[in-house]
Amino acid sequence: MHAGRFAQLATDALDDLPQPIAEAAATADLAIADVPSPLAEPAAAPSPASLATFATAKPGQRPQLTLFRRPIELRAADRLDLVDVIRSAAVDAIADALGNPPGSAAHGR
Repeated sequence: MHAGRFAQLATDALDDLPQPIAEAAATADLAIADVPSPLAEPAAAPSPASLATFATAKPGQRPQLTLFRRPIELRAADRLDLVDVIRSAAVDAIADALGNPPGSAAHGR
């Protein structure tokens, strides 16, 4: 899928997130990367299988949600499933960064 089309689908998928995830996503910048960078700082380095990361705000910077396009596309069975995978990846990354354990209500489960 073309990167521009993926970015549009990602924006649409993020329109309907559960609270408090929606609040965090609304203040964050959205970045799309093809794959996780192996050059990220060790403490913040995503695993090779990561679908998304969320960096909380730092002084003078907005928070940032980064979606990894290629791993997300590989995980999705079809275009309809792609929106669900994007949404799930974003929710998990933001909830984890906010300190919510997997399976909690913040993860939408």
